[in-house]
Amino acid sequence: ESFRQDMDELLKKMPNCATKEEVDEIAQEFAKLSNKKTRKMIIKAIFNMPRTALPLIPLYSRLTATLCQVWKDIGNSLVDMLEKEFNELTENKDAIRIESKIRNIRFLGELTKFEICNPNIIFNCMKVCLEDFLEDNIDVVCHLLETAGVYLAKLPSTRIRLNNTIDLMWKTSKTKSLSAQVEANIENVYYLCKHPERYGKKQRKNKPILEQYIKHLIFERLSPETFEDIAGLIYCLPLDNEEVVAYLQKCIMKLTFYGKFTSMNVVSCFIACLKKTVEFVAIRVVDNLLEDIVQGLEKNDYKENQHRVLTMCFLGELYAFMVVNSDLIFTILNILIDFNNEHKYPDSEDDGFRVRMVCTLLEACGRKFGKGERRARLDRFLRYFERYMLSKSHLSLDLQFLAMDIYEMLRPDMTLCKTYEEAVEECKKIESGAIIEEEVKEKSEEAKNKDIKDEDASEEESKLKEKGEESEGVVQAEEENLKEYDRGNVTNKLDDELNALIDEYQKEAKKQGVLKKVDVPVPVIKKEPEQDTGMNKFAVMIKKGAKQVIKKLTVPSDSKMAIAHQKRIDEEEEERHKMKELTMHMIEREETLESKGEHTSELKAKLKLEDQIARGKKKVHFNYKDFDSCFLDPSTEIESFTFINC
Repeated sequence: ESFRQDMDELLKKMPNCATKEEVDEIAQEFAKLSNKKTRKMIIKAIFNMPRTALPLIPLYSRLTATLCQVWKDIGNSLVDMLEKEFNELTENKDAIRIESKIRNIRFLGELTKFEICNPNIIFNCMKVCLEDFLEDNIDVVCHLLETAGVYLAKLPSTRIRLNNTIDLMWKTSKTKSLSAQVEANIENVYYLCKHPERYGKKQRKNKPILEQYIKHLIFERLSPETFEDIAGLIYCLPLDNEEVVAYLQKCIMKLTFYGKFTSMNVVSCFIACLKKTVEFVAIRVVDNLLEDIVQGLEKNDYKENQHRVLTMCFLGELYAFMVVNSDLIFTILNILIDFNNEHKYPDSEDDGFRVRMVCTLLEACGRKFGKGERRARLDRFLRYFERYMLSKSHLSLDLQFLAMDIYEMLRPDMTLCKTYEEAVEECKKIESGAIIEEEVKEKSEEAKNKDIKDEDASEEESKLKEKGEESEGVVQAEEENLKEYDRGNVTNKLDDELNALIDEYQKEAKKQGVLKKVDVPVPVIKKEPEQDTGMNKFAVMIKKGAKQVIKKLTVPSDSKMAIAHQKRIDEEEEERHKMKELTMHMIEREETLESKGEHTSELKAKLKLEDQIARGKKKVHFNYKDFDSCFLDPSTEIESFTFINC
């Protein structure tokens, strides 16, 4: 009974399976319950699948194919049952049973793809349907070809036979008067299984090696890390050749069509590097960019909107890297909003794409206009841009929010106008103020022209004075450093912080067992001897920006820093005294031996030997010939003698 219950639960799961994993789990569970009776039960369950549950057909076919790897009788029995059902349905020409016919033929097609059903059975079914060329039979053939047509078209053994069958169906359909839906189904199936003739692939033109190399540099190797190196490599190309320059320009401009917004920064850096070495290439690129912008304004084709936005981003990045100047940027901005009402490039009231272009350009380079005349020009433009936006009959929400973000980024304190009339009044105020400013500028320019001659005459005198002032400036700078040094403006806070840092370092080093001896090399300033006040003076070098200043620091003489410094001085003095005595001793010995007429080589050997003995305890090996002629200092300690050839 438990075995029966498990099998019933397994059969109930089958209609609810929706994924390949669930089907595989059912196959594994059935393998534990498999016997002759259960195999008949599962074949019957698969065959009796509901006629409307077409999505279950591929899953049931997978289950059948999995079980057929162990029990082949399952697949053979299921195919026989489906073939018998197909024959019964074709004999009965009832249009009501079309759903059962479609379920049956799709099931056979799926089993064919799993290599359970023989393709000959499929071709026999199509032959039976095409002999009786009715609309129901045509639907059955179309469903069969949708399921297994591509598979049979790719099999070498069935490709020719399938093509002949499809051609026959196509020709027969042209001779019959069928409904539009049936003709559409036949056409879809025909082109699904039998693709239209394709012409051979176009052979790519063999480009010159130099053009291939330029393409490789621009499209493959250009990156934030390599743009300087690539600019140097391009400088090595034969840029005298007009074709090379034209192709290089073409490759750079292609980046504005097929590139990304994030890559415009790198391309602008690359063009800025080219401007330093090959300026005419950068100029040509900027000219082509401006032509693209103007051409986009003339066409106003929505298909090129993405490219137009990318060109504005590219232009802004070029200004950021000082390839173009601010006059060009403001000229483009004024053209976009039709500043002078010239209507060279007309813009409809409903089209707000130019608002996006202006925002993109200002987002790329608007922060650079923060000082001087450029700031004033940007302030004036933002007022005119506000008037342009209010003149539109409708702006989408994303454009409104984009413009608000630009105003908040560039001029957060600016009060925005709510109506078009207010914006017009603000623009009139700006225009009246601009006229007054122009008159003032003209008067100031006339006054400047009168003073130009006087300035030219005084230039030569000023240059001569500058040379003398430079030398005086150097002397004054040195005197100022000495004054700062002599002042000794070292606060008590600096002393406390320095001592605290030294104490912390010593404590941490003691904990770690690192600090054994404190030897702090501190520069000392030697001055005239002063009275002993119990304080030692040191010099501390402080860096203020690019300027180095020396400050005085007084430390108690009983501090660790002063004691270690004094100890190091005493050790150096003692070592200097020892070296002096040793040098004097060697000079005396040399003079005594020279007075006795010793040979130079023997004299050097003896001096070297005595020097080794005087530096410390060493084992000395003497030859019996040298023993009598060697005069040693009685204070010298000799560890041992070894007599050789005695």
